[in-house]
Amino acid sequence: MNRTTQVLAGALAVQVALGAMTWSGRSTPEPTALHPLVTFDPATVTAVSITGRTTPGAPATPVQLEKDGDTWVIASSHRYPADPAKVTDLLDKLDDLQVRDAIATTTASFKELEVADDTFSRSVTITSAAGPTTLLLGGAGGTSMHVRLPGTNEAFSVRGTSAFAIADSDRRFWKPEIVAVQPDDLATWTISNPQGTRTLVRSAGAWSMPDLPPGHTVVSQEVDALARMLLTVRINEVVGQGDDPAWGLDGSTHVTWTRTVDGTTVTEGYVVGALVDNKRAVRVDGSPWVVRVAASSISRAVETSFDFVDDGQPDFMGQIGGGPPR
Repeated sequence: MNRTTQVLAGALAVQVALGAMTWSGRSTPEPTALHPLVTFDPATVTAVSITGRTTPGAPATPVQLEKDGDTWVIASSHRYPADPAKVTDLLDKLDDLQVRDAIATTTASFKELEVADDTFSRSVTITSAAGPTTLLLGGAGGTSMHVRLPGTNEAFSVRGTSAFAIADSDRRFWKPEIVAVQPDDLATWTISNPQGTRTLVRSAGAWSMPDLPPGHTVVSQEVDALARMLLTVRINEVVGQGDDPAWGLDGSTHVTWTRTVDGTTVTEGYVVGALVDNKRAVRVDGSPWVVRVAASSISRAVETSFDFVDDGQPDFMGQIGGGPPR
């Protein structure tokens, strides 16, 4: 056997030996089975705090959710009611963090994975009957994320959700609409603003005004378009409870309506207040909370001059139509 043949034979022997070791599993241990990183009973959770990725030097503004009796409130937004379905979804995500073996064990790696004590995508603290538990969550590709317990030297990979699916703003936990009514559901609708007060009645899909002078009619399509705008009110922020003169909720602009709910006629409404930074204060009748909404979405409640009334006379464009009854 010449020298070249000996070398090739030796290399083949090494490959065969390595292959045998690999297949036998002696060089690479089998991964551990999936197991929960933390365990807690969602029914006993009393609070959740979520801090998102922050700008260096900027103060953290965590979401603070608290259990208040049988309901959840957003303590960081004046204890405004949280949407229970959204809180349940959050707890389900956190209760289902299944991991295998650690993917990183060094401080430098923790920072790269965004699960370091001071560098993370989300920091979540869950307080339950067993006490508080904090999780550091880091962004990853698709529906996966990195996770680590503070003070430990192991980071893991979790599939099935992402760090950014864990909401880090208050507005992601309240129901976005404080008013959501369809025109067809209304029996009557009253708008009061600095231009006056008008009450409309809906019957068989059409609108009328009992006090219209002869020859005047209501353009139902225009009323429906206005109703779709003013009867879908979305929260931009919660500003507080009670009364504050700065909110301007003096009742000068008040929108009310009646409709039938479960066989009972109910009266509902809201008051529109001051304009601040392109938002207007709004309080739903019977609610202690004052919110702000985008001014553009509700400005016509304040500004409408009831131009949905047709007086049967040509306007300046030569078309039939006119202004409000005089």
